[in-house]
Amino acid sequence: MIRTFAQELLELTFGDRLFQAALIAFYVLIGLTGLMIIAAVLLRWRNDQQQARRQRCEARWKAQLQEVLLGTQRPEMLWATVAPNEVLQFCSFLYRFARRVKGVELAQFRMLARPYLPQLRRAVHRGSPEARAYYLQILAVLSEENLSEVLLHALDDPTPLVALVAFRRLAQPENAPLAPQLIGRLHRFKQISPALLASLLSRLGFEALPALRQALGDVQHPAWVRAIIAQTLSLLNDPQGAFLAAQMLQNPNLPDELVLALLTLVAHGGTAAYTVVLLPYLHHPNEAVRLEAVRALGTIGDATSQTLLVKALEDTSSWVALAAARALKQQRAFALLAELAERYPQRRMLIEQVLQESFSEKP
Repeated sequence: MIRTFAQELLELTFGDRLFQAALIAFYVLIGLTGLMIIAAVLLRWRNDQQQARRQRCEARWKAQLQEVLLGTQRPEMLWATVAPNEVLQFCSFLYRFARRVKGVELAQFRMLARPYLPQLRRAVHRGSPEARAYYLQILAVLSEENLSEVLLHALDDPTPLVALVAFRRLAQPENAPLAPQLIGRLHRFKQISPALLASLLSRLGFEALPALRQALGDVQHPAWVRAIIAQTLSLLNDPQGAFLAAQMLQNPNLPDELVLALLTLVAHGGTAAYTVVLLPYLHHPNEAVRLEAVRALGTIGDATSQTLLVKALEDTSSWVALAAARALKQQRAFALLAELAERYPQRRMLIEQVLQESFSEKP
């Protein structure tokens, strides 16, 4: 069949319509290819020109900036070299230095950026999401004013990227009173790492603990948001948060992701009195939950919990058994571990591995 079709193609002449259509299509493809090549070359040329112009401007500004910072030249001389269409580029130039310094040095860069802050503020509200997020970062570093209102407004930006930049900038100890507003926007960041969000919230410090505790117990928040709150309280080693977590763990119907975060919180802020709360989770069908329960038991448990840890060595999961062995070592039950290595031949290599680990190694 293919051979017959090929023969028919070879027999076509210039007068045949099929041949003419194929020829036209060929010319069109050649033309489109040529246009794409020309467009690519022009785009590359334009980018090269912009890059060269940017480098020339920054080289000029850098020389002037050094003189200003040394005090041998007035700031007005540097400002005179900034054209109206170069304002945002100049702010970006200053930002690259300002973000690396603090104190007096940062104050100098903020002073140099002061005449251009109104235009920078306007840039935060227009352009692509990437551009708005970038200019918001620059504004947060170069502005001497309290930007809480601007950043809170940016938390509601339609683009999560801009909102996340605002969230990062607001997550500072001086903004602890704004913890409820930040917690209330967590639902916007479902695609962001929970560990990152918890780390950012923990930067609010101990003054944010009341708001965090209230949010942990608020069933109006999704389970994954409450899990982030629990992780934050774990990072802050909050004993009252651990007490709340122990109370919540008495509910057997919690989602697994929330259970895991609560068990971690109990481990970070709890005491041996909370051991009884962990018992049901040592037999949970989810391997990850059993693992975290064993770790928590090893952290807050005392000598009376060693029987439970020995039982966990028989778990069908090697990871749970490994955590149990490490928990026993954490409680310095070295003789017991040596005995268990003989009693459980199938766990001998695992126990010997744990005994050879240094205490600095993290599971």
